Amino acid sequence: MSRIRQSQDKHIIDAYGVKALKAAHADVQKLKRRGKLPTIHGNKVWASCYAIMDYLQSYPLAENSRVLDVGCGWGVLAAWLAKQGADVVGVDADRHIGDYFALTAEINDVEMQFEHSSFEKIMGSELSTFNVLAGSDICFWDELTPVIFSLIERALSNGVTRVYIADPGRPPFWSLADQCAEAFYGTVETIELTEPRKSSKYLLVIHDD
Repeated sequence: MSRIRQSQDKHIIDAYGVKALKAAHADVQKLKRRGKLPTIHGNKVWASCYAIMDYLQSYPLAENSRVLDVGCGWGVLAAWLAKQGADVVGVDADRHIGDYFALTAEINDVEMQFEHSSFEKIMGSELSTFNVLAGSDICFWDELTPVIFSLIERALSNGVTRVYIADPGRPPFWSLADQCAEAFYGTVETIELTEPRKSSKYLLVIHDD
């Protein structure tokens, strides 16, 4: 049984059948008091992850897909993917994120693996063990555009057949999308979310199968 404090329901987001803890949740606050302070914008659940969920509800992954969730943050997308039957590994450059990732796994009663690594350090040999690469709210600085493009290029060269990158529409994301459209025939879908709140997101989709 989950040890997450259900009395904190007002600090839990329930959307697309997956639960996410808000920053004010008691168990999140406990981590922060223990000095587990996220960096690199890992201070909350970012909403673009729901765009990937929304899209994959209509276009499901193949059975037993193995997914690498890059810049996974607190692991809400990873938990949703695990609920769909995928084998999921979340990767994040923030060394403290693993504790938040574990909380998300616990409250959703799913198994998923966390690795501490940066985009640049994810090598082809590791990417070759996955068939899907996903990431949300990861292209927020200009300097990240070439790094993520290179990661996608390595992934596609090593057997990954599907890539999904979601974003609210920041300029670095559009630069990435333009490069991927030319190099990999990537397309961008506009996703109109109704939960957890109304918003518009954009999803870069690359299918190489």
